[in-house]
Amino acid sequence: NPITGELAYATNRQMAEQFIYRGAKFRTQAFCPDDPWISGATCEDQLVSAQGADPGSLINQKVPLSRYVISEPQVFQHAKANATRPNPPGPPVNAKAEIKGGRRATVYWLGPDQQGNFGPYLNFVVESRPKGAEGAAWTKLGGVSRHTAPEYQLPVTLPESIPGFSGWELRACATTVLARTCTGPFSPTIVFNEERLAPVIGRDKTGPPLTIQKENSTLQLSKPQIGAPQNPSPNQQGTGNASSAPLRSIGKIPVPTPGTNSALNPQPLPPRSFGFGRISGRGIPEGEAAPEGAAVEDSAPAEAVPGVSSPVETQPAETPVAEEKPAP
Repeated sequence: NPITGELAYATNRQMAEQFIYRGAKFRTQAFCPDDPWISGATCEDQLVSAQGADPGSLINQKVPLSRYVISEPQVFQHAKANATRPNPPGPPVNAKAEIKGGRRATVYWLGPDQQGNFGPYLNFVVESRPKGAEGAAWTKLGGVSRHTAPEYQLPVTLPESIPGFSGWELRACATTVLARTCTGPFSPTIVFNEERLAPVIGRDKTGPPLTIQKENSTLQLSKPQIGAPQNPSPNQQGTGNASSAPLRSIGKIPVPTPGTNSALNPQPLPPRSFGFGRISGRGIPEGEAAPEGAAVEDSAPAEAVPGVSSPVETQPAETPVAEEKPAP
């Protein structure tokens, strides 16, 4: 009973077979750790279908089903030695990823060439693994089918961070039914969202965007001076350069003189006297009264300055009279 069909085992450990036997057309797919026709390895995730005639008990066997039809191992050895091996697809070109916030990233790449040593590609997938984890398994984040435009982009969500690793690295792969070719690992680039940051830096609610100086420019700082205009002229508003407005000077700060109250340096004023003439009592021996007709001037206590307390205590209004002593 002749058998006609195709058998394949790819580098991604996926096998597939399609053959016709006794009028029935069989199709199977599975993942095998090694070439199942040569090593006899057991495959997993089997998909089996049969059309046409009654498949009989063959459909209940483990894949590949063609092993139970052809019992001679040399047949498969010969088939493998003379099998047609299509060229794998080329890897995606200029693959990169950008993150604008959170764990959302966008992956960009170009479709590869299909000439020379490269075969056709059908789909693309994007995978990730912990950054710097050599030998770790790659996790699929998403995929996109081939289209006519040369540019591709795919929004993906990065997995939750793993303690001990500083993030994730990605790769993009071009795939066919049984083969894939991937780029090297690359890390996503954090890109600031200019539209969201514009109201925060570089833009005022009422004025135009501010000008950000270059890194190699020198920032000039000026000390605030007394007399600078508080309200700039209309042609100076919104320019973003506060130093362009001229500074005015109000002259020297006046030094307060005794007997005046300065707001810059409040000081208690000296006491003032009421009346005219000299203060009596000088040159009069103790116990003698002042001559009649002499003007006596009373000293008044110092005036209180609002908001200022004098550190010198005010003398009492009346002083006790000293006891008389005999003259020497």
